[in-house]
Amino acid sequence: MIGLICDPDIRLKGRKKGFYHDIIITGGGKAAGKLFPWVHVVIGNLKRFLLGTHHYVGKNHIDGYIAEYVYRLNRRFHEEDLFNHLFQACLLLPPKPKKSLKK
Repeated sequence: MIGLICDPDIRLKGRKKGFYHDIIITGGGKAAGKLFPWVHVVIGNLKRFLLGTHHYVGKNHIDGYIAEYVYRLNRRFHEEDLFNHLFQACLLLPPKPKKSLKK
């Protein structure tokens, strides 16, 4: 079984299969920063990434931008493999016509 430490979010009630939750009520602010210091760093870096790279984030593309950030975050220590992963993705995925890229 996998343990999660989280706030008492009502959206997690239906997702308890295979998990147990240790709920911690922090009250926000500095107390939350002491218990979950990396959460604030990751969210701050996400904001900088979005505003610094894209300058504007529309509702239609926010999911893709966040997925790109998470992809980069998860692979930040594997820079030597980056070219090989990109090359492999290019070879394995089928080509997409220009019409499918526009919404």
